[in-house]
Amino acid sequence: MKIISHGAVIMTLLAMKRNIPFEQSHTIEVDNASPIEFSIEELEGIRERLRIK
Repeated sequence: MKIISHGAVIMTLLAMKRNIPFEQSHTIEVDNASPIEFSIEELEGIRERLRIK
């Protein structure tokens, strides 16, 4: 699966994958040349964690 998105979205996804609080997601460095892979399960887990209740 490929995700094409703005850097801020990728930083947020990486923060969630690494269990970094959302408030600190801006501290993630993204290397534009490096592929980033997420499984469907990881993306669904991130969606659940970000869901507003």
